[in-house]
Amino acid sequence: MRKVLLAAAAVLVGLIVGGCGVAAKPAPTLAQFAAQANEVCNTLSEEQAAVAARWARGFPAHGVGETEWIDLEHVAREADAKIQGLPRPPAQDRAIEQLMQWYGEELGYEVNYASAAEVHNVLDAEVAYRAFIADAKRNASAARRLGMSACAKIAPESRTTSVPS
Repeated sequence: MRKVLLAAAAVLVGLIVGGCGVAAKPAPTLAQFAAQANEVCNTLSEEQAAVAARWARGFPAHGVGETEWIDLEHVAREADAKIQGLPRPPAQDRAIEQLMQWYGEELGYEVNYASAAEVHNVLDAEVAYRAFIADAKRNASAARRLGMSACAKIAPESRTTSVPS
């Protein structure tokens, strides 16, 4: 009887330590992460094109102050949240987190540019636009290094209009 109890205790300890036989899901490879991120960025490109087309046809604002750039910011933030939620390869976690931070900064410059352009504040729009373009180029390069080619292809020109004169 004592041997049976010891054997049962050993099995119980083994199950507790071993996680009850449930294997941990392996971390994704960089290629797997990049493939998922590229899917998100392809969807983002499609959504940005749809927003731009809707506003190009004279899509009426839903409320006071609603503009194309607010819609574009919304779809960009949704894409950012989706990429943030993807499991990451541990070796590239820091580089991916840095890129996601840079994307947030890029979006901030884009919003600042659009806000200034909307009220025809040319000087502020120019400063924000230059920072936005510089960030977009840096981020495209970083995305390419991580295999996120679809994310690197989202051109700033597809998201904004030119600086007002």
